[in-house]
Amino acid sequence: MPTPKRILIVEDEIMISMHMADTLSELGHIVITAPSQRRALAILETAAIDLAIVDYHLSDGTSAQLAATLHERGVPFIVCSGSAGVAELDEIFGGSPFLAKPFTTEGLVDALGSLNRTDA
Repeated sequence: MPTPKRILIVEDEIMISMHMADTLSELGHIVITAPSQRRALAILETAAIDLAIVDYHLSDGTSAQLAATLHERGVPFIVCSGSAGVAELDEIFGGSPFLAKPFTTEGLVDALGSLNRTDA
């Protein structure tokens, strides 16, 4: 089993956030959730994060500033969106793995696996 990671989930849709948190917790990871970019940035000031899953469109705008902060800190992340395309997001998020909504549990686990492979 891979080493447990501290994963930040940034998602403003509570059911999606809960699904991701439950899945990742069952895999042995420590999960922290944030419903907004503002809250996620505050968490990054006080908590060590190994990786993140970030929704593009949040209640307080896009997650572009959060992505820049994650890049600066060397925290790998998965971009999640149901409304933005891969090409659009690739320009903003610099090649981070993309998870399209709606996604399956398998899709989430696969995206996490691809992030772990690129992080190794």
